[in-house]
Amino acid sequence: MMENINMNNSSSPMVTTLTTNSIPGFNLLTDNNPSGLSFHAGYGYETLSHMYPGFTPVFTHQIVNDKDGNILFFIIDNYIYNKNGFGFETGVNTGYFHTVYGDLVNFYDPYGTETSYRLHNDIIIVPVPGSCNEFHMFYVLLHKEGDASNELRPRIYYKRITFVNENEIQISNQVQLSSDAFTAACSNASCFSMDITPYDETLEDYLLVVQWIDEYEVFQVGTTLNTIPKYIDENKSEDLDTWFGAKRPDPVLIVNNETVYYINSASMGSLESPDPTINHLKFPRNFSLISNSTCDGGYLITTDNVIGMENSPNNNYVYFTYENSNGIKYLNIGNYINNSSSFPSTIYSIYPIGNYTQTQIERFNDGKLYALNHHSNINKGTYTSINNPNSPTTTNFTYNCFNSLEVESTFIIDCDSTDFKRYIFNHQIDDSDYTTNYPSVYCVQPDWSTIGSTETWSPGVDNNPFRSETGVVYLEDDFEIPSCKYIQLNDMEFHFAESKKAIVNTGSTLRLVGSTLTSADMCGETVMWGGVYLEGNSALDQSTSNQGRLRMDSGSEISNATNGVYVEGGGICEIYAGTFKNNYISINMAQYTHPTLPDYNASFIQLADFINDDVLNNGSYPSKAVYMSSVKGIDITYSSFVNTMSNTLRANYRGMCIRSASSDFVLDDCEINGYYYVVYTAGGTPEITSNTFENNFRGIYTGTSINVDVSNNLFDGDYSFLPPQRELFPNPPPYITSQYNVYISGDGVNNTVYKFEGNTITNGTIGSLFYSTGPNAVQAKDNSYSNITGATNACAAVAIGKNSNFNSGSGGDYGLEFRCNSFSTSPYALSIIDGNMRKYQGEYGASSGSDYAGNCFDHYGTNAGRDFYVDLDIVSSLNIQHYDYYSHADDAHTLLEEDELINGIPSSYTQSKVTEYEYSNDFTSSDCEEDTGGGGIIIKSTAAVEYQTPIVSERIDLIENIDTEILLLEAELEETTDAGNTFMLLSEVETMADNNSIEIAEEIAELDGYISDEVAITYMQNNSGNEFAKANALLENSPLPTNARSEIENMDINPGLKHIINLNQQGVNVRDNKQAEIAKLKQFRGLVVNEMYITATKDTSSSERQ
Repeated sequence: MMENINMNNSSSPMVTTLTTNSIPGFNLLTDNNPSGLSFHAGYGYETLSHMYPGFTPVFTHQIVNDKDGNILFFIIDNYIYNKNGFGFETGVNTGYFHTVYGDLVNFYDPYGTETSYRLHNDIIIVPVPGSCNEFHMFYVLLHKEGDASNELRPRIYYKRITFVNENEIQISNQVQLSSDAFTAACSNASCFSMDITPYDETLEDYLLVVQWIDEYEVFQVGTTLNTIPKYIDENKSEDLDTWFGAKRPDPVLIVNNETVYYINSASMGSLESPDPTINHLKFPRNFSLISNSTCDGGYLITTDNVIGMENSPNNNYVYFTYENSNGIKYLNIGNYINNSSSFPSTIYSIYPIGNYTQTQIERFNDGKLYALNHHSNINKGTYTSINNPNSPTTTNFTYNCFNSLEVESTFIIDCDSTDFKRYIFNHQIDDSDYTTNYPSVYCVQPDWSTIGSTETWSPGVDNNPFRSETGVVYLEDDFEIPSCKYIQLNDMEFHFAESKKAIVNTGSTLRLVGSTLTSADMCGETVMWGGVYLEGNSALDQSTSNQGRLRMDSGSEISNATNGVYVEGGGICEIYAGTFKNNYISINMAQYTHPTLPDYNASFIQLADFINDDVLNNGSYPSKAVYMSSVKGIDITYSSFVNTMSNTLRANYRGMCIRSASSDFVLDDCEINGYYYVVYTAGGTPEITSNTFENNFRGIYTGTSINVDVSNNLFDGDYSFLPPQRELFPNPPPYITSQYNVYISGDGVNNTVYKFEGNTITNGTIGSLFYSTGPNAVQAKDNSYSNITGATNACAAVAIGKNSNFNSGSGGDYGLEFRCNSFSTSPYALSIIDGNMRKYQGEYGASSGSDYAGNCFDHYGTNAGRDFYVDLDIVSSLNIQHYDYYSHADDAHTLLEEDELINGIPSSYTQSKVTEYEYSNDFTSSDCEEDTGGGGIIIKSTAAVEYQTPIVSERIDLIENIDTEILLLEAELEETTDAGNTFMLLSEVETMADNNSIEIAEEIAELDGYISDEVAITYMQNNSGNEFAKANALLENSPLPTNARSEIENMDINPGLKHIINLNQQGVNVRDNKQAEIAKLKQFRGLVVNEMYITATKDTSSSERQ
């Protein structure tokens, strides 16, 4: 049964830092804030109203922060308050969280006064692992047993606190952990202490350690509580069996080398003649191994009662203070906790200025130790920091007033001498990082009416509208920058809830400088946020007043987003540097053409790092690093794209690096590694130069693009991950399913290639493939091919389809030509497969060295035609009976016939299809240094035929219109099929289970028939989940695609449901219908092309040279 407690105030979260933060009525010393928990003197708590008035804690206090240091709630004595100091709506007693026991009993105050309260000053609160907003709370109640001794004895109790929000918490019923009171725990339980280990991710538990006298109990605490403890009886001495507490500080608890070390102060002997001690115990961290036989302990007699105790961050030192002796003492326990020595007996001292006889010592998140300096009066003074507790012999000290002003180290200043206060240090969990399993809290959106037109936000409560000291902000809703604002984030960290976005309206700028925008994993769950959304106006130019703008500078990061940056038409995306990490699409640019400068775009990407190193937060896989649709003028330069996901992940789940449709862009001087495709284009004009492509399954694919420039790149076709599986290519062109470095695909009409030069292509199955690059295809020149393994007859450089217009009336000097390339250790160098290329490889009638082809062969292997292979069976419309190859005289630059080889190795070229014309001289490097001519005429337009009659010109216009329609339909089909998320959806249906099947079914149903074959088949093959939801999803997509329908019969589903699904398979699936529409357009286009060629052949008077 949970007790609901409502709080009644809401504001931005208070952040605890190294300065005092004012909360109504008091100042807090918290785990990040050693400025003092200072309360005005007086105990007038009986007049407590809804708001905490700032009274001194009489017996206990504790503060609970979120993982970023923001206060969630705090406890003072019996009462729980929210971060603003507000209590509970129903009155003061609602906050009373312990059970009253009998008569009032004395409570031992560690500062020397006795008051009449029952709650022991130990209270421990730690997060419930994996719960996000639940906390274990352990506390101790003291009461008289009512026996003859009338002794005050402690009992341990437990409650679970659920933090709902800043206005509501829930508290469970109380559970007693100790089966009986801890007997002989001394007067006022001063022999008693408890502490808890940090959470162990491997063992999945905390250990709560309870000590009294020389006995211990250890409780195992995980998501639930093991109420049966392990008991340890140390029996340190038969002669000295009376143990009692000093003015007891918190113990020190250290976990090292799978061992727990528990160190606490005590006394033994008699009250009249005590012997102060420091006790020590070590036992296994693994709860199941704890027993008396696996534990070991002892004690060290000291000269004074120990008041404060704390360990250094490196755990090598334990610091403590004495009740009657000045200075701060320490023990060197480094060898002890590493099992290389016994517990140390030598006590050392350091002497910061001041009096430390009445202080605890606490370590805070800055790694320093803090102690109170009571130099003149307990109510006045400073606090002192030990700045390097890992090195006591060299450390220095800093002296601070409670108003956070630093004091000169040469003397002491009485601070607040007229305002008497009491200072109490917050006790903490030793070695906790205060992050693991702690929750986060959403911030309130800024009030834009109070924000100027130009602002820079940075960490610090006064430096940003969220009042975030650390600069970490959690946003539950869209963060929308209204128009006419310039917001710069310096060293900030924004976390967004699922699907929420940072929206930049037109006329505004968001600039990131060393800042991170990422998802809000509030409770350990992983989500994807929506990313930055740049509003655009596609009808206007790219003046910043017209468009939304993002500028990203060095040190910034956008991660875990579905669209890292979505650029609406006209929006300005300026990536000067920064990191994009684990996004579904990192940058997504929508259609835009500048109204006055059609080849210009203000957006660019430079010096950026794109990283995928894990499955995405929603369990899917990356899609694209950069996606462009109908945009021009985008430059992507000096950037790195790296996918380091597991090598067991198949290629087609690794995503594409650059994906474009009808877009013009530059990719220059970039490094790309680990992708399914490096570049995949449909239409447009890509310029791809001076890049390094390694460890990718496929390099560049350009589909129906024009004037493609691929120059001076390094392609390494080796890859370290698994090849793709279940790829779908409707009506695939040749070798499209192979692994390749470059595949340039044209339509046989437009000028596809503008430049293909200076590339180094090594490893892989196919080096470069030219498919129907058009009648005016130019030279592939100065490229180096090596170690290409090859597909059947196709290997280093491959020509397929229409790459020359020779049979349509043009001369033999039009078309694709290979000049000055080098080929080594590849089974085939040049290959023509069911197509053609320039009839003359080299200049017709060559007379000087530079007229000759100049290709260099190592004549690798024994395949017939390994240097220049031509298919014997080529479709007649593309067939060129003979190719003329112009070679030099030396072996490396000539084609070798069978009689020139030894051991009967076949000729290195297809002699029935190739005639070699050999130069009398050997090759010299100067033969390739000058412009070699050859190739086709470079016409940077869609007009591919030099001689055009009016009819031909009209048909070219018609072809261009058809191409445009095809491109638009294909783009539409890609975006609608599986909602454009095939990879993500496929991963979802593959891993679908009972707990998420309804959600996935709803997602499938929304496709309305635009479902891919692979998703449909995989969905039907997964037998998990709700059958009715699956049936409904399939019916919403019925009739299903033709290729998927056969899988219905294999489904393990209710026969009645299967029958209903089958009844709805009449007709044509909408996606199939769209594909058929595209196929008809392509067929019609082919007819127009053939008619145009026939017309051109009849009308031209040009003769071909044989």
